[in-house]
Amino acid sequence: MRTGGCLCGAVRYSVRGDPLQVRRCHCANCRKESGSAFTVYAHWPSEAFEMSGEVSSYDNRGFCPRCGSRLLDTSGTGTFVEIRLGSLDEAPFELKPEDEIWVKRRESWIPAVEGAAQHDESSQPAPSAGSPSEEARAREDWEWPASLDAVPAAPDHHAVLLENELVRVLEARVEAGDTVPLHTHRWPGVQYFLGLADFVRRDANGEVLVDSRAVTLPEERPLVLWGDPTPPHTLENVGDEPLHVIVVESKLPRSPAGP
Repeated sequence: MRTGGCLCGAVRYSVRGDPLQVRRCHCANCRKESGSAFTVYAHWPSEAFEMSGEVSSYDNRGFCPRCGSRLLDTSGTGTFVEIRLGSLDEAPFELKPEDEIWVKRRESWIPAVEGAAQHDESSQPAPSAGSPSEEARAREDWEWPASLDAVPAAPDHHAVLLENELVRVLEARVEAGDTVPLHTHRWPGVQYFLGLADFVRRDANGEVLVDSRAVTLPEERPLVLWGDPTPPHTLENVGDEPLHVIVVESKLPRSPAGP
């Protein structure tokens, strides 16, 4: 268990276990809110987090109203909590960032974190020669950590067939009676069904989102559907045959880049 709190001690919290993700951010907002050149934060499951004391917030940035210590992000959906690691009691906290974002704003005297993925802006890879410009890239606000992406979170059910700056092609297979662990799909895409079976999709709290047995699917075969980005969910194959899908996810933005 790790403990932490604000400078004056009015707010205290504890987290159990290891975080889902550790990240270092160099964006302009993080610099202004921290008064430093970057921030380091981590996501823990909400059920692993406990807090006492009053927290105020500005634009979902939680802080102690007495001493002003920046502590956590209050915009979570209930599945995780985002904690500023400088507020932990233990120093050094020995939690190494697995990726860095907005590295284009990183000061020249700050070295990259060894072994961490480097993202020019949000969690999109930095452009390379021949790739779309920054203005043409997706800049969606995706609040869930990279560790919940379908590939690392559910590797037994998702395989990458091809990936580049424009698309990611996945093969997803769920055997009859099997359940895919909690995961997300950041990008929208085309779903080409090689094998069809009834399934139940549930959110992070176990509430049913979709039960295919209650949905009328198109009769055309092969079945091809469009899928929007999906927040954390599980998927249970409740049929008698494997559910087998090829998914072509588009990384391109739907609209012009934001500020």
